Formats: sequence, C-alpha cells, structure tokens
Amino acid sequence: MKFGTAAALTVLLGCLAPPAEAQTSARIFVVVVDDARFTPSETRNAEQLLALLRDEILTEADLVGIVSTGPSGVATDLHSPADPRRLNDSIRKITNGRLLPVVEPAPRNTAYNADSRRYAHIAFLTATDVVRNLAKVEGGSKHFVFVNSAETAATALEAAVADPGGELARDVAELASVARLGNVTMRVVGAGDLASANVFRPLK
Repeated sequence: MKFGTAAALTVLLGCLAPPAEAQTSARIFVVVVDDARFTPSETRNAEQLLALLRDEILTEADLVGIVSTGPSGVATDLHSPADPRRLNDSIRKITNGRLLPVVEPAPRNTAYNADSRRYAHIAFLTATDVVRNLAKVEGGSKHFVFVNSAETAATALEAAVADPGGELARDVAELASVARLGNVTMRVVGAGDLASANVFRPLK
C-alpha cells in the first residue's frame, strides 16, 4: 500500500460504490474539504476538483453541502445547485482561505508527528460528524466526498500500521462504520492528486 494517496485511504476506509439503482435516485452530497493542512498546490487543485463536481456531476435535482476544516471556515447547509451562488462562494472561500506563498514548501517527513496527528484527528472527527448527520437525512441516495490533504492521508495510513489501536486508527474505523451503518457512500479525493477525481466517474 502506497502511503499518502487517496486510493490507499479509500482502501483503508473500505469505500464501496452504491448499488446501481441508487445512482438514479435523488442524490444528496456533502463535501468535507480538509484544507487545514493544504499546501498551495493542494488549494489550487481543490478549486479544480470542486469545480468538476459542480460542473460535471451535480444536477438541479441534487442537494449539496460543503464543510471545511481549515482557515476558509466554510459550513454551507444542503441546498440545490440550481442556484450556483452558494456553491461558488464556498469554492471561492476555500481558494482564498489563506495567502499562498510564492514557493511550495519543501517536502518533509511529517506524516506521523504530533502536529500532523492532531490535524488528522480533527479532520476525521469532522468527517464523522458530517456523515452521522447525513445518515439521518431522508429522501435520496447519500454521498460523502472527502477532499483530503496528502498530509492527512499519510498520517492516517501511517497510524494504521504503526499504531493500529491508537486514537487516529479508531477515528478512521469509526468514520467507516458510521458511513456503512448510515448507508452513506464515501468517496475520497486527494487534493494533491487531480487524477483521484476518477472516483466521480460513476456519478455522471
């Protein structure tokens, strides 16, 4: 398993596609954007990924909400994308949530330090709360999209191996359990990897 990839985190969470018939029903999307630890390039990529969701996946029959974990402070309730202003405002806040340095920070091995674990813990707690609330919503197929930073993905994957009984590993397990019990389909998208948007393909 390659650490730091959305695909590996997808495997860890046990994300499964819903039954084919669920795809044709009314759909409810909630997106958590883990921008607390975004690098500048991840912030730019997140804008493209959210625009892809807006332009190619969502329809006027859907409902969508967005929550962020970081400086953008986005918390948009479920609404119809037929009026794109709220969705566009959320994307704009995420893109402008922090001043981007001119130079990308140099790569560093921070996957499993205390600071990274703390931010990953917040990200997974936020995701679990969102999925728990989404599970209570009636009237359509429920889809959770987790746009995660590479640091959060790496930290969670490292914890699964180095500390399988620890707090972060339990956080990951709880998110997977809440989604499964609530009949919520999860899709993990890496802000550092635009190709991970392929998980949206079955939704078109």
